[in-house]
Amino acid sequence: MKNKITALSIFIFLISVCSVQILGQTNTISIKLGINTGQDASIDNHNIQAGYFPDLVAIAWTNQNIPVVNRSLFQFYHSIPSNVNIIDARLSLYGNTNPINQYHVGANQAFLRRIISPWSAETVTWNTQPEYVTTNQVVLPESTFPLQDYLNINVTNIFRDMVNNPSAGFGFLLMLGVETQYRCINFGSGDFWDSTRRPVLQVTYSPVVIKTVSNEIPSQYVIYQNSPNPFNPVTNIKFDIPKKSFTRIEVFDILGRNVETLVNETIDAGSYSLSWSGDNFSSGEYFYRIVSDDFIETKRMTLLK
Repeated sequence: MKNKITALSIFIFLISVCSVQILGQTNTISIKLGINTGQDASIDNHNIQAGYFPDLVAIAWTNQNIPVVNRSLFQFYHSIPSNVNIIDARLSLYGNTNPINQYHVGANQAFLRRIISPWSAETVTWNTQPEYVTTNQVVLPESTFPLQDYLNINVTNIFRDMVNNPSAGFGFLLMLGVETQYRCINFGSGDFWDSTRRPVLQVTYSPVVIKTVSNEIPSQYVIYQNSPNPFNPVTNIKFDIPKKSFTRIEVFDILGRNVETLVNETIDAGSYSLSWSGDNFSSGEYFYRIVSDDFIETKRMTLLK
């Protein structure tokens, strides 16, 4: 009997461990840019467009003594939902070994910026280029040799913005920090002949787990003060939904910028809780807001590390 109890205890323990692992599981995807996995385009200030082009380039040069500035747009297609926690996102760009333009040259510090309006590789031009923002932009330092690869670029924050705000997340804009002659940064594009040198995006994320607190139907919408508060690094947020509603819960920093979307789906009536981790964020004041049916409420929380 003792052996049976011991075996049963071990079995229950293993189930508990597995449950924790399932709730805390992470997913990693890797996307290589290509015709079926995304789009890219090259545009210049003479309104010449190249939707199919081997160079992912930002350049300021001359053509027959006429100044030319070129930028590149690229977007990875993915199916990551907005209600997940983006843990890490890394972009690898490979030096162009057979460029139509130039190799890396000059004072070519560049930026990766988030595109916030739709565009098509088939039609985009300089005059119709999409809007972009500098929030969470990524700086690419000057190259040190002509064929330098830029590997594992940390694009976590800018990609998190794309996922959390899909209506304002349409890929990356590559542009020079200073768009005067002569300088160039040039990588293989999604159309590059050598597929091993096309851009690669690797993303690690985990689902936000919503737990049911009670089977009773609450009488009104409520979002409670997070607990613990202050917290480091995890806190719990409880909320009540009196009827089936499309619900969105977002976290904002002190400047009002959306840093994470925790819930973005239709939820049945009930009482729920979820956890939010501040592992990837700095200490400070944050706000969380619920929008469900006509109910909107915002509360403040403090992350202390």
